[in-house]
Amino acid sequence: MESFEQLAIQYDPMIQRIIYSLHIYKNKDEFLQHGLIALWKASKRFDPARNYSTYAYYYIKGYLLMELTKLTMEAERVIYPKDEFWENAVAPYSE
Repeated sequence: MESFEQLAIQYDPMIQRIIYSLHIYKNKDEFLQHGLIALWKASKRFDPARNYSTYAYYYIKGYLLMELTKLTMEAERVIYPKDEFWENAVAPYSE
């Protein structure tokens, strides 16, 4: 198998296309990094009897879908107060 740097250059357009097809527009750099991690994991788990391009495509897409699910679940669990809350908050120990 080729070195990972060569794989990353070769499969970067594929990762970009998967990100585009999943309609990811926030945190693109973060998802590009996740795509590279998935590519690395796919290269380690690859069975030479299979077609690597197809295997890598589905592995990367599945990995990115898992990351999207994690981020969505986290966003649903965590509530971030609006700026008005912080403006109206009073310090507990004011003198």
